[in-house]
Amino acid sequence: MKNRLKKWLPNREIILRQRPLRAIAHLLEDENLWHLNRRSVPIGGAIGIFLGFMPILGQMPIAAVLALLFRGNIGVALAFTWISNPVTALPIFSGCYGLGRLLVSHEGPEETFQFTLEWLLNNLLPLGVGCLVAGLSAALITFVLLNQLWKEDIRRRWQRRGVKRKHPKSKPD
Repeated sequence: MKNRLKKWLPNREIILRQRPLRAIAHLLEDENLWHLNRRSVPIGGAIGIFLGFMPILGQMPIAAVLALLFRGNIGVALAFTWISNPVTALPIFSGCYGLGRLLVSHEGPEETFQFTLEWLLNNLLPLGVGCLVAGLSAALITFVLLNQLWKEDIRRRWQRRGVKRKHPKSKPD
C-alpha cells in the first residue's frame, strides 16, 4: 500500500514550490509530515475529504495547514481535496444542498442548484449545513477505511513474512 501511495501522491518538492504555500513552506519541511505511516495517512485523507466537500476557495492551502496542525500526511491531504473538481463539484454540492434542505427544513422556493453568487447567498444555510454534515461523514468514513486498509496491508505482509520463514528456499550444494 505504501509503495502504491508513493507513486500516486504529489511530490513534496513540487508542492512546496506552489505559490499559495510559499508563506508556510518553512513549516511544511518537517519530514514527518510527508512520511507515509498508519497514523498520518488516515488523518491526511480525512482532512482532504472534509475540505473537498466544502464550497470554499483555497482548499489545498487550508488542507496543508490542517495537516500540519493535526500531524496528518500533507501529500495525502492535498490529494484527497481533489475529490471536488470541475467534473464532480456540481454533483457533490447539489447533493449537499439537498441534504441541507432536509436537515434545516429550508422553507422557500425549491431552487435548482446553480453556480452563481446570488444563488449561493440566498441558500447559504442549507448548502453550508449539507456540506458540513456530508464532509464530516465522508471524513469519518475515510479515516476508518484508510485505517482498516493500512492494518490489513500490515497483516498480509506479516503473513507473507511468516510463510517465508516456515518455507525458506533451499540452498543448492
